[in-house]
Amino acid sequence: MGRSLLLAVLLACCTTCLAQAFDVGLVPRRAQPLFTTAEEPAKESAKEEPMTLSAMQERSKWRKLGLEAWTGGIAARRSMYTAGVGMNFHLVNTLSLAARLDYNHDVGNARKFRPQVRGGALEVGVRFHIDFAESVAFYGTHGINVAVQLAYFQLDESRDGTTLGVVTSLGAGTTNVFGLEFGSRTWRGFFETGLRTQFFFLQNSDEDAVEGFEDDIAADFRFQWIIGRIGLRFYF
Repeated sequence: MGRSLLLAVLLACCTTCLAQAFDVGLVPRRAQPLFTTAEEPAKESAKEEPMTLSAMQERSKWRKLGLEAWTGGIAARRSMYTAGVGMNFHLVNTLSLAARLDYNHDVGNARKFRPQVRGGALEVGVRFHIDFAESVAFYGTHGINVAVQLAYFQLDESRDGTTLGVVTSLGAGTTNVFGLEFGSRTWRGFFETGLRTQFFFLQNSDEDAVEGFEDDIAADFRFQWIIGRIGLRFYF
């Protein structure tokens, strides 16, 4: 009987001591510091970078004035190299006005039935940006272009008395491109692809021998696939 009473008293004392230790913090509660330190930063970061449309639009309003340069390739009936420079001005929210000067150089060599073409185009359009994150953005540019082309023919000197014939063309069309930007808010690289049309409504040739090819030249560049433009933009 005495031993049982003594054992009961000892158990009561141990229980009281453990309860007091939990209350004063000598014994940590299980998993309390683990979950608070691991989950709270994740929740805060999720609040800082929400992937909602309104949040992405808000992140896309920082652009003011931009300069750019690029190079790439264009596919038509005859493929061309392309290089150019441009600039964009902020309009409102995520929209800006983009203006570009694009130089095109025909890949082929000039010969009697195959001209070599040099061309230039002024592209003007509205650009829409949407920033997925601080360093990644999607954009699309839609507008018009005015194009000038010079086509050089290699002629038969013995028959025509000259070795070169030139056809000058003037036209206009549309430009629609889509691309991605990567980088900081100062420097950003970009890659884009799209479609361009150019319909030449005015042509002139300096040699009778090449007059019959004017329509062919106009048809060769009506529909163009901008395979890719790779370039760099500077914002300030």
